[in-house]
Amino acid sequence: MNALDTALVAKLRGDSTLMGYLAAGTASIYSELAPQNAAHPLIVFGEQAEADEHTLTERAYEDFRMRVIGITEGDSMVAGGLIAERIFTVLNDAALSISGHALLCCRKEGNVRFVESAGGARFNHSGGVYRIVVR
Repeated sequence: MNALDTALVAKLRGDSTLMGYLAAGTASIYSELAPQNAAHPLIVFGEQAEADEHTLTERAYEDFRMRVIGITEGDSMVAGGLIAERIFTVLNDAALSISGHALLCCRKEGNVRFVESAGGARFNHSGGVYRIVVR
């Protein structure tokens, strides 16, 4: 849902502490995949799952699981952990303004934490999966 993506980006960009952790501030937030040459640290977010709940005649609400992950480069997970903690502060129980929808809840449901190697560099992923329910 484009409206949800827009609301998430606006909420994240609106936090100056979080933006201070990122290499290019507000330009360091990407949907699904960061460009290969993007400077780290950065944030990548995307839809992990979505389910509709219906009444007999209409959709009652949409239930999304969105992953929001800080990605750092280097030997330590510390910076990524700081980004993940700040994402939690910004998003957990947040009042998102989603065009055309009413927000029912925005709450972290689980952690995301892993390391990958690419081109001889180590990339640290730290963040969470957020349940966002809209009507």
